[in-house]
Amino acid sequence: RINTLVSMDLNGELGEPAWRLREAYGEFIHDELDYSFLAGQTYSTALDLQSVPESLDFAGPTGYYARRQPLVRFSKLFDHKVRLDIGADTPENAVYLDADIRTQWPDVTVAGTWLADRDWISHLRLQGTIRDLRAVDTVTGRGGNTGGWHFGLSGKINTPLFGEKDNFKFGVLYGDGFGGQLKSGPVDAAFNPTTLDLETVGVLSSYGGYQHWWTDKLRSSAIFGFLNARNPSFMADERLESTYYLSANIVWNPFEHVTIGLEYLYGNRENVDGESGDANRLLLSTKFDF
Repeated sequence: RINTLVSMDLNGELGEPAWRLREAYGEFIHDELDYSFLAGQTYSTALDLQSVPESLDFAGPTGYYARRQPLVRFSKLFDHKVRLDIGADTPENAVYLDADIRTQWPDVTVAGTWLADRDWISHLRLQGTIRDLRAVDTVTGRGGNTGGWHFGLSGKINTPLFGEKDNFKFGVLYGDGFGGQLKSGPVDAAFNPTTLDLETVGVLSSYGGYQHWWTDKLRSSAIFGFLNARNPSFMADERLESTYYLSANIVWNPFEHVTIGLEYLYGNRENVDGESGDANRLLLSTKFDF
């Protein structure tokens, strides 16, 4: 089988509607041998989409892998219980502080997903990524390179004790030099002004959400996101140290193709020097499927 997808929206500019390409890819699927090849722009292989909780916030919670970018991916099913994904993502989206990107090799991700489909466990996914980070300091003109990496665990846990369709989705990521790929994350790396070496920023992040179904047409989610940056000692006081995100919503489907939701969001950020601030938001969302 050959699948193709093109997805666009009007969220390209903050101040006015402008077309933005979200996804555009082709995929070859061999049903008998249970493997597929995908090439084009889509969500990074490092992201487990099935572990992201349902939020009305268009950006989603802090701490999850947020990139949609050009990539190639090979996927293989083993007995329809385990899926192997091997992906090579574009290196063009590395994020440096006061430096120009010179990264050459793609980010390589290997992920294994256990498709449990059991009473208490829907799926669990373990993945790891390695990155080649290269840049040129815009101040000194000196080039530098280092490596980035991270490991991640994510999944969906069913909680039928509290409701037949209730569930908890989660993800945890840990590593160095990948913060620029995360929602609300720090830069991947920066040049040390003393040694002139390119140094990575370490990151621990997590996200998750519990969803309760009140009826077949009414559900709620309580969602969190957390990120902590392990900054090198030379980082400026105003750089990100940690941030967290909390939200709660109620979503209603009065008709099959209509979704209406209300959500409250709270966010907090703390900088290297201890300065912090927070924000609140109330969202009303409607969606019409056709």
